[in-house]
Amino acid sequence: MFSVAQTGISEILFSHLLTALLSRSEAVEKMIAASFLNETTKRNYWQAYQGRLKQLGKE
Repeated sequence: MFSVAQTGISEILFSHLLTALLSRSEAVEKMIAASFLNETTKRNYWQAYQGRLKQLGKE
């Protein structure tokens, strides 16, 4: 998990940013689906995004 000290921003801002990142996966999925990427790349991109979300959500 990232710490506030590593980011150089206030704890409140960090909390708001983290909440926004973790709650917008549906919008990201729609953007990936609507992109001009081929299907394999779309799947890989989505899987990488989900992996990053899991890393951010770990305490």
